[in-house]
Amino acid sequence: MSRKWDVVEVLRHARHDWMNDLQLIKGNLDLNRIDRAKQVIEEMVLAAQNESKLSNLKLPLLTE
Repeated sequence: MSRKWDVVEVLRHARHDWMNDLQLIKGNLDLNRIDRAKQVIEEMVLAAQNESKLSNLKLPLLTE
């Protein structure tokens, strides 16, 4: 990846992804699809855990 993103741009994209996930949860709850909403939450938790593990590798270029 040759393009360097600044902190604000990275945060903007992260917030956008977070809001998309929240909208999926809300939409599924509104449609009474509780199991699907729980599945989306589990996927979010798994993604966060994977990002945490990646950050803890102490390999900043790989993490970036």
